[in-house]
Amino acid sequence: MSDAHGNLHVATIELAKRELARRNLIDYVKYMFENSYHRPFNENWHHGYICEILTAFDAGEITRMIIEEPPSYTKTELCVRQFVPWSLGQDPQKKFIYGTYGDTLSTMVSNETRNNVESKAYHNLFPNVTLDRNQNQKDHWTTTDGGRFYATSTSAAVTGIHCDRFLLDDPLKATEAHSASARDSVYNFFTGSVLTRLRDKKRGGIGLIAQRIHPDDLTGRLLKENPELWTHVKLQALNAQRQYYAFGKFSYEREANEPLWIAYEDSDDLEKAKKEMGYNFDVQYQQDPAISEYGFFVKEDWTWINDFDIPEQNKYIMVDPAMSLKETSDNRAITCNGLSIDANKQELLITYDYDYGKWDLETFVEYIIGMMVDHPTAPVFLESQGGGILVEQALRKEILKRNAKARSIGLPLITNSITLYNAPNNISKNQKIMALQTYYHTSAWKFRRTGRGMEQFQKETWRWRPDIAHNDDNGIDTVASVLLLDGKLTAPKNTKALEQRVDRFKPKKTWRI
Repeated sequence: MSDAHGNLHVATIELAKRELARRNLIDYVKYMFENSYHRPFNENWHHGYICEILTAFDAGEITRMIIEEPPSYTKTELCVRQFVPWSLGQDPQKKFIYGTYGDTLSTMVSNETRNNVESKAYHNLFPNVTLDRNQNQKDHWTTTDGGRFYATSTSAAVTGIHCDRFLLDDPLKATEAHSASARDSVYNFFTGSVLTRLRDKKRGGIGLIAQRIHPDDLTGRLLKENPELWTHVKLQALNAQRQYYAFGKFSYEREANEPLWIAYEDSDDLEKAKKEMGYNFDVQYQQDPAISEYGFFVKEDWTWINDFDIPEQNKYIMVDPAMSLKETSDNRAITCNGLSIDANKQELLITYDYDYGKWDLETFVEYIIGMMVDHPTAPVFLESQGGGILVEQALRKEILKRNAKARSIGLPLITNSITLYNAPNNISKNQKIMALQTYYHTSAWKFRRTGRGMEQFQKETWRWRPDIAHNDDNGIDTVASVLLLDGKLTAPKNTKALEQRVDRFKPKKTWRI
């Protein structure tokens, strides 16, 4: 008898959970995590807050919605994978268009959302929602009642398809944030495709779900043009002052400096992220994309190293040819840099010397040879584009002359190897330089105190910004190339501590901008 009562109790609880899940989005999320994902939902107060806003968006009480929150704080999970199936449960005829920056990503999210609708757990809640087998693709699926989910990317025009709700999720790649043409393209997609796709111009809804990545990103433009049109949710990882969040049935008072999701990232985690990310922390975590006066590399994080503190390193001479000699052209640049990995597997990048200028070919070769003589064990890597092949030919000829003379008088020969390499075409100069941020802000990139050209290198580093054109950033670019050429370059481990063979250097992952 007790077993029967126990089973009845369990069944009653299950039925209550299902009824709550049908009525409330946050309860639906918890139910699906438990019964479809088979793990508990790591619920935080901001999830309940967003769910209340999404519920109003679903009901047409909100028609323009912007939700900003840090990366990996469940914005896509909550606002797409969970919200769309729940909304179809309320109305199986509802039509959605979903857009994000890439076809692969949009198809993946669409497929995952469809899987939720097809799950047994979902069928327990909404048995009346079934998918039409004649239109059941990964990026475009419909219900038997005429509802629809259509996935696209912001690089493709949407024609012939209309919707009740348009969800735009991270419409621009973070790596393209500083491209004016890329930002314009997303804005044109919004005005040309998003605004024209709503079936009901008055009650149709547009939701923009994104972290901030630039002052002039789509969020920035929309809030600048018509801020009063948008229900704007701005969730910062850390808030400087006490804040009160209230919407519908939800309310929460957040203390000053309280982490947004303390179970996911506490104060120590956020401090570490802030140190590693620098400027990008303010942009992506704080939703504050204003570009500072000094750009990405702040003065306070510059780190010197004395000669006697430098560990055993592999050195590399990096050369940027920059053929043009016009005053407005880029400097030619030569840097010597070292790489090492200590006993704790911590990487260290050191810039030893820097020579730069708008030299003619003969003078340029002289400076390269001077760097080779100063660092005789360092191989030379010379970018082939921009006249690199011509520079290499002239350099080899001059080295032959010098070595012939050196032999005749018994002086050491120049034996540095010289390698031409092609700069990869799938990453821009700005993206390369941005990869140095983590090293710079964590003191994993240091500068030799007695190094040549360090004053100029400071000026170039501190004023570098990805949103403006520079003709004096080739020095930084050569250092970034050290990290990029990890297939050719190697870094020694601390042989005094480990006495192991040299392993290939692998740059650690850096934060997205």
